Amino acid sequence: MTKAKRDQRPYNMVQRCLPGLILNTILETIKEMDNPYQARPGLGGMTAYPPKAMATVCILMEAEMRTYRKMVGYLRMHPDVVRRIGLSKVPSKSTIWRAYGMIPELYLREVHLRIVRDIMAGYLVGDSTGYSGNRFVRWFSIRHGRAETKRGWIKLHSIIDIATRAILDYYITDGYAADITGGYGPYAQGRSG
Repeated sequence: MTKAKRDQRPYNMVQRCLPGLILNTILETIKEMDNPYQARPGLGGMTAYPPKAMATVCILMEAEMRTYRKMVGYLRMHPDVVRRIGLSKVPSKSTIWRAYGMIPELYLREVHLRIVRDIMAGYLVGDSTGYSGNRFVRWFSIRHGRAETKRGWIKLHSIIDIATRAILDYYITDGYAADITGGYGPYAQGRSG
């Protein structure tokens, strides 16, 4: 019997649109914030690029895990991205490196937190964690050939709102219950603590 083929079109569409979605989110987030540093023209031959534009380049480089050289190559291959960021020409790798050093760490953290908050607003996460009883007794029984007594273990299932980091619901089951995945499990049927 032949294996059913998976339709790759939705996956390909997401892969094509993902860089644009990431860029839109970064641009909107940085637009709301203050300048990360004061532009100082002529600093070591560095052209005075807008600070917010350089912050966008640095965050985009982090988001897509590119090196300085790969980021410059990406910007050269995509002039539309350069225009959307607000640059007149592609900065060199040393210019990006200098700008990255001028951006305060707190600014980068705040941008990352806002991006995650905007992307994940309204999302719920389910987590299931197992806790077992006394493990030493089980090891001792196996080591000395005694009849193994089954020690029970439990699972804590929780639903967490990402935006507020609040635990919305939790319940405890035996260790063999299924983990929470997506909208499945007791939470999907409307069970509350």
